[in-house]
Parts: sequence; structure tokens; C-alpha cells
Amino acid sequence: VPGIQFVQARAEALPLPDSCVDLVTVAQAWHWFDGPAVEKEFMRVLRPGGAVVIWGYGLTRIRPDIDACVRHYHDHVLGPYWAPARDTLLAGYPNFPSFLREAPAPQFGLSCTWSREQFLNYLDSWSAGTAYRADNGRSPLPAIASKLASLWPSEQLLTVRWPLTVKVARCD
Repeated sequence: VPGIQFVQARAEALPLPDSCVDLVTVAQAWHWFDGPAVEKEFMRVLRPGGAVVIWGYGLTRIRPDIDACVRHYHDHVLGPYWAPARDTLLAGYPNFPSFLREAPAPQFGLSCTWSREQFLNYLDSWSAGTAYRADNGRSPLPAIASKLASLWPSEQLLTVRWPLTVKVARCD
């Protein structure tokens, strides 16, 4: 697209000149950043009137009984293996950068239709599961797979929804 340059780099050290960026986007990653260093870097590269848009998704919503099972797996089986900053994502990024003027953002969500196996593959991709495997030498997935099997027949397709948090702010 003419006039648009895509740059992928560490947020704390962008390879860009001062005041050259109109838009910074952050997808599912704000909670991983060093807040003060990123704020300083964004202020350096953003033009006056430039914007920052961050978004991230929370825990899935399928059906109350399945949601409770997933919540237990997330909080109790994998709980100690989540990066501490993940709580800020699940809380809707309350630590959004104070150096920016927050602007209204529309509400969004994600959804898809999955089988139980597809959903289990998604759960197996979680970073806390990787940390659990490294620490214990085995997958944590059996802790939830048998419970889900009693709630979700293998041939049944269900709608999986993720709530999205979207934050938009402008640099004055």
C-alpha cells in the first residue's frame, strides 16, 4: 500500500527517526512490554496527533459449564505458569499509557466454530502450557481434555467467542 511502511521491531527500541509515525499498533502484546521504556519510545516516534491502538483477547466464552472448566484450567492448572503481566490483559489493559489521551474505541469480538479437538489444540498453544511442559516434562492438557470430553461430544461443533479489548489513544 503506498505511503504505508510496515516495521517489526522491539517496541522499546524502534529503528525509526523521531516524530515519523502516524499509527502504532500492538496486538496481544502490550502486557509483555517494559511500560516506561515503551512509553518513552512511542512518544519519541509518534507525530503530534499520531495514534496508538492496542488490542488483546481474553478467555473464551462457549457455554457456562465449559467456561467454568476452562477457567479452572487457566487459573489452577496453569496459573503459576502464566507471565504475571497477563493479568493486565485479562483486566482490559488498565495500565494503558497515561502519556496519551484515550479516545473512544468500538467494541469488538472474535468468534469461530470449532470441534472439541480444535479447541484443545488452541488450549495447547498457550504460553503457560509450554512453561508447564518445560517444568514438569509432560503436557497439562490431559487435566482438561477428559473434563471437556464429558461436556462436549467430539462430533459437536460449538461457537467459541473471545472478548476483545481495544484501546485507542492520541498523542497531543
